[in-house]
Amino acid sequence: MDFYFRTKPLDHQLAAFEERREFVNDAVFWDMGTGKTKFILDQVVWLFLQGKIDALLVVAPSGVHRNWVTDEIPKHVPEEIQVNAAVWQSQKASTKKHERMIAEAASSKGLAVLTMNYEAFTTKAGKNAAWKFLKNRRVLMVLDESTRVKSPGAKRTRSIIAACKYACYRRLLSGTPITNGPFDAYSQYRCLDENFWKQFGLGQFEAFKQKYGIFQRFDRHDGKSFTTCVGYRFLDHLQEIIDTNSTRVLKQDVLDLPAKTYVKYYVEMEPEQRRLYEQLKDEGLLFFQQGGEQVMIDASLAIVRLLRLQQILCGYLPSETEEPVELIPMKKDGRLNALLEVLQDAGTQKTIVWARFRMDIQRIMQALKDEGINAVSYYGATTQDDRGKAIASFTGKRVIMDGTRVVGTEDVPADQQAQVFVANPSTAGEGLTLTCATNVVYYSNSFKLAERLQSEDRCHRIGQDNKVLYTDIVCGDSVDEDIVSSLRNKLDIAIHLMSDPEKEWI
Repeated sequence: MDFYFRTKPLDHQLAAFEERREFVNDAVFWDMGTGKTKFILDQVVWLFLQGKIDALLVVAPSGVHRNWVTDEIPKHVPEEIQVNAAVWQSQKASTKKHERMIAEAASSKGLAVLTMNYEAFTTKAGKNAAWKFLKNRRVLMVLDESTRVKSPGAKRTRSIIAACKYACYRRLLSGTPITNGPFDAYSQYRCLDENFWKQFGLGQFEAFKQKYGIFQRFDRHDGKSFTTCVGYRFLDHLQEIIDTNSTRVLKQDVLDLPAKTYVKYYVEMEPEQRRLYEQLKDEGLLFFQQGGEQVMIDASLAIVRLLRLQQILCGYLPSETEEPVELIPMKKDGRLNALLEVLQDAGTQKTIVWARFRMDIQRIMQALKDEGINAVSYYGATTQDDRGKAIASFTGKRVIMDGTRVVGTEDVPADQQAQVFVANPSTAGEGLTLTCATNVVYYSNSFKLAERLQSEDRCHRIGQDNKVLYTDIVCGDSVDEDIVSSLRNKLDIAIHLMSDPEKEWI
């Protein structure tokens, strides 16, 4: 039958679509920014029109699951297809309104869509919602960033594997399917087919580990001993097995990929953030406790209010002392956790992280340090000497000086190189060449269009041989969405606010 693509597929998307669109089980291991989501949605539309499915269930990292409904489906699914979508919201999961929304999607005509985060499968409400959806519809089930399914004994893993059995079609999506080692493959492929490994004599996880792991026993000082994995073996054999049920696309191999690709990564506010955010947005005044005393923040001016709202979304507020007030612990900060998820998905690819505020950069650097990620920072407080060291560590090239004259460069040892460059666009947005990076994350945005454009071009310039992926971290139902939309539409927010201070989204 003739098939209408709402957005024209790239060559690799079209070839894979024609070959794999009716596969019952498939693993799509494509690099970030190469169009995995569009590829899947084209399959969903095809199977829906063929009468083989009538629903899509997406399980994705928190925030990413929302992006499917707000950005990807409207972009890639033809308008004539009736889509009824529900987005799982953890904080509202126990409410009648939330239950009714999911029930209505599950019983609707047309293409029903439910997107959930992985955490939902650790809750009774989440498992029940997924079960009812799978029971009442013919579902294609997607595990987006499927490496989140890891330990076979984990409650979440068991719940997701159990749910996958009831889907008519199953898809794994990941740019980095093996993040910590070959053992990551075991649970992912059991989601595709619970009995997948049995055909290779590896039905039990212990057998899988013994096949591909090298284990060694060590004696402790107290006379006891322990056994741990010290390496891997037979990886070519494992790769052959994975290749039988997967497709792999690397960014550098896609010749017709756009030079710049933009995506959003949605996050949710914690309840205290939401309370303070709504109070300041509605009243222009904010009262909170600090050190036993009540502090007031006046944000009657539109541009000041917008700045303070941004800071609340980043997890803190300014104070009369030098140290800002932390609204939520770093471990619970959805924005920081989203950044860590994006960096995990990027794998070994170098990434620039742009952040507007000094406190952002300090929190980011601490979070990366806690995760063992080698990163350097470049902002107003960075000394000239440290700026040079940061650039050298990130680019892998150290400048050799003879007095004030540059006489050449030398390679920085691999163990001294940074994977992440965290910077402020007002400080590092001009003059630097960072073409070693192919991923850029905007943790928080400046209002100035020039800073956005200049910062985007630090890696997208002469010397860049690869495509660049730009990710905006966006808090849903907040000014974040309007800021990102304005900047992407080439609007200088600061100038616009001066001429239109009552802009409705502030």
